[in-house]
Amino acid sequence: MVPRSPQRISWTTKCRRVSRRAIEPALRYSAMLHEAFPDLSVRIERIVAEGELVAVRGTWTGTHRGPFPMLNIAPTNRSLVLKGMVFWRIRDGRIAERWATLDLMGLQRQLTANR
Repeated sequence: MVPRSPQRISWTTKCRRVSRRAIEPALRYSAMLHEAFPDLSVRIERIVAEGELVAVRGTWTGTHRGPFPMLNIAPTNRSLVLKGMVFWRIRDGRIAERWATLDLMGLQRQLTANR
């Protein structure tokens, strides 16, 4: 049996000027995550910085206690362990770009296994 590679989600955000309107989507996303996983926490495993780039590898843990629209999964009360990486490009002391890679297929398997 050939193992399937995990599905990952990646996104890039480019910020020209920080305004309330630009911050709103990030605030909504954060609120959605904390509603779905009220005890969500992250353990930083590694931070590397070079020039204007900063890379962080971490492990997120929490308990699925609220709706999670990203995967359309009702609360399961299951624990999760999610590994991922986030990269930032810093210019003039501000975040200019951000990239993130998370194993959402692994998260889905954790929340729906043996249902």
